[in-house]
Formats: sequence, structure tokens, C-alpha cells
Amino acid sequence: MVRGTLKRSMAVCILACVASACFAGGTISGTVEDSGETAISGVKVIVFDDSWLGRFKLDQVADVTETDANGDYSNTGLDPDTYTVLFGKDGYALHYEHTKVVTDENTTDVDATLITGGSISGNVQVDSTDTQGVGVHSMKNGWVYGMAATDANGDYSIAKVEAGTYTLLMVYVEPNTRARVYDIIGSVTVTNGQDTSDKDFSVCSDEEIPADPGPPCRGTLYVAAQDGDEDYAANLACALVGPDGHALMCPDALNDGNPDSGPDLKGAIAIFHSVPSGSGFEIKILSSSLGTGNNTVTLTSSASTETVTVE
Repeated sequence: MVRGTLKRSMAVCILACVASACFAGGTISGTVEDSGETAISGVKVIVFDDSWLGRFKLDQVADVTETDANGDYSNTGLDPDTYTVLFGKDGYALHYEHTKVVTDENTTDVDATLITGGSISGNVQVDSTDTQGVGVHSMKNGWVYGMAATDANGDYSIAKVEAGTYTLLMVYVEPNTRARVYDIIGSVTVTNGQDTSDKDFSVCSDEEIPADPGPPCRGTLYVAAQDGDEDYAANLACALVGPDGHALMCPDALNDGNPDSGPDLKGAIAIFHSVPSGSGFEIKILSSSLGTGNNTVTLTSSASTETVTVE
């Protein structure tokens, strides 16, 4: 009887091991210091799974920990994969370490040096009026390095940004329709200890876009999806991805098609207002009734349409 119980227990253990692939997991560990090589305690260390589109998606956070009094940290039990590690603490610029490979039962050393960095400042006008509460993000390769909201005068300041070159992403949410208006400024250089100023935005709200848009209203992009049989898709979820990897998520698509002010498209239509001009943008259909797909497009300061083939 005892022997039978032991056999059953061993079988359960073996099955559990097979189900988990018998992985003990890997570890990312290291030490965080300031520019004077002094250990920093209380630094939040967040490990992100690299295999996904978008940034700061909560279900892709693999582990979170903090540095101890010696500036040391350890993230354990990680699945074999490639990760990005984010270091953050008040008073210091956010710092990332990318493409860190973890293998089972091994330790990957990832040390970091935190600095106070520089700042980026400017003004946002919507419909030629200084506007409060507009979000501005500093981004590099799709990752957010800092953010701020405009004050009552339309001014913003993003503090504690690492030295480097960034894209600024502005997001204005129209209070009545909840439509989002985006704009970007590329190639913004930040120097440690200095303010990069006069990075100003001027856009039109969703309600004030004229029939023939142009600066500062930028362009309007209408997006539909179609399969190989030329059937139009419904229920679009999509993103407009910039040349440096930042993503502008589209608003809820119009499911009846043929908007009064838009093109003669059918099915669901996603509308991006106030899009910036430039080449190398990519429309990604993340989901629809007919599948997924993507197109590379050049944006202009006028109204344009794009039909993405999905499968």
C-alpha cells in the first residue's frame, strides 16, 4: 500500500515537472550606482518581456524588485527569454538595458549607472490656444523615457531625461468626443544638465479640422482593411507606428463606414486626425473580423486613405 502511494506521488511529481518543462528559471542581477560610483538603494527594477508590440503593457512585466542598501538587486525565476530591464528612482533619469538574454539556471549580470540627465520643455497650442492637460512623452525606439502634462499656460517640462536623441510624442484628448490628436517632433537632442527648450506643438482639435487640412492641422488618415476576396473588415483595432518605433493607437473605428466627411470606404474605418507628415510610417491592423496585416505608408498634410490587406 505504501509502495503504491509512493509510486503515485512520484508520478504526480514527474507530470508536474513535465508540465513546467522542469525549468528552475534564470536570474537577472546586478548593482546600481550613481555617476560617482556610489550605490543607490531603493531603485525600482522592472523586467519586461521583449517579445511584444507596444510598451508598458502590464501583463508583459516579468518581475519587479528594488535595490538593497548596497545597490544590489536580483530578479529570479525568469523564463528563458530576451528581456529589457528598466531602472527608476525619483531624482534620477529612467535608464533601460535592452536585449538581455536569460537562460535556465544561469545568471545574467546587468549593472546600471543612473544620472540626473537633462530636460525638455515647450508649449502646446490646440486651435491656436494654450491648452492645459496635454500629454507629451519623450521616446526612443518605442520606449518612454519621460513624460509631462501641460500647465494652465500650455507649457510643459519633462525633467530627468538621459542624454540622447529622442522623439517627442504629443497626445491631446478632445474633451467632448474623446478623439485623440497626435503630433511628433523628431531628433530632439538632450544634454546632461541642460534644458532643450522651445519644442512647441500646434494642432487642431477633432472638432476644428477644416475640409482641406494643412498646417497646423496636419493630415487626416482613413484606414480600412480588406482580405484577398476584397471583403471589408469590421471591428478594427490598429496602430500607426512611427519610423522610430513609437505607436499611435487608433480610436474606435466607425463600423458602418462611409463617414460624411471621409472617403468612400466600406466596413470599419479607423480615423487618425492631425497625423504628422513623413515617410516610413507603418499601419498595423492588430485585429479585425478578417485577420491582421500591415502597410508602410508616407503621410502628408492632406486627407488620405489606406486600405490594408489582411489575412
